[in-house]
Amino acid sequence: MNTWKPCDRKFWSNSASWPKDRRGNVFLARAVLQLGETLFAEEWTGAEMYVSSPIRLFLDQSNSNVDDKLKFSVHRAIRTIRAATPFRADKKFTEDEWSEGIAILADQEKQLSAERKRFSDVKETLIDWLVEGKLPWCLRPARGGEFSHSLPAHFWNSELLHPYFTKCGMQQPKGLGFKINMDPPYCYIFVDGQSLDQLHAEISDAAPGNNILLTTDNLIEPSPYLRLLVDLHQRLKISNENQIKADSLNAEIKSEFEKRGLPFSKVLISKMATILRLPESQQGRAKKN
Repeated sequence: MNTWKPCDRKFWSNSASWPKDRRGNVFLARAVLQLGETLFAEEWTGAEMYVSSPIRLFLDQSNSNVDDKLKFSVHRAIRTIRAATPFRADKKFTEDEWSEGIAILADQEKQLSAERKRFSDVKETLIDWLVEGKLPWCLRPARGGEFSHSLPAHFWNSELLHPYFTKCGMQQPKGLGFKINMDPPYCYIFVDGQSLDQLHAEISDAAPGNNILLTTDNLIEPSPYLRLLVDLHQRLKISNENQIKADSLNAEIKSEFEKRGLPFSKVLISKMATILRLPESQQGRAKKN
C-alpha cells in the first residue's frame, strides 16, 4: 500500500517566501531542513519532502495493470541513455526496450525510496519531540501578528499529521486557547529555537564516532608526545560536559611530562593543551570543572 504523499513542491522549493524566525521561534519548515542536515549530513538534499510517489513496475508490458503513466516513464527513462529515441505515440516497446526502461526506473526508485525515508525519519523525530513536550510549539497568523502561547504537546499525538508538513501551517484548531479574528484563520507553525538547538546537540553528541575511546593500541609506533596526549585525554575524559580549565590542564600536562622524564617548555605545554581542549571550551562556551 502506497502511503507516501509528496509535500507542496512550490512551497518547499521557495524558502524566500517563508515567514521569518522571530522571538526565538523557528518556522517548522526550517526546523525540518536543519534536522535533515543534522541526521543525514551530505546525504540530505533538501528536496526529500516533495519526491514523487512510488510507481509500480511491471516486467511484462502486456500486464493489464500497465497504464499510460508507466509507459511514459519507461519512454523517458530510455531517452536518458538514448536521446534520439523518438516518442512512441502508440506507447509500444520492444521487449529489450521495455526491460531496459524498467531497469532504469528500478534504479531511480531505489534512490527515491531512500529520499522518502529520510524525510519520514525527520518528520517522525520532530513529532516525537513535540509529543513528548521536548520541543515547545506555537502558532502565528499567516498574515502576521502575535505568536500564540506555547500550545499543548498532546495535539501531535496523532497519525494524521502529514498535512501540517505540506506547507507547515494549519487552520486554527479548536480547543487550543488561541483565537484569530480573520478569515480564513490560517496559521504558520513555529517551534522553540532554544529547545531545537539543544535537541540537535544531543543528536550530535550521540552520533557514531563522537564517543569512541581514544587509545594508542592501534597506532604504529606513536611518539612519546602523542602517547602522552592520548593517555591524558583518556584519563581526564575530556568532553563537552567535562572540560577542564586551562590552568588545571596545563598543570596536568606538566605533571605527565615530569613523570615520563620528557623535556618540555611552556610553549609546548600550551600547544598540547590547545589540542586537548574542545573548540567550545576555547571560546568559553563549554562547561568547565
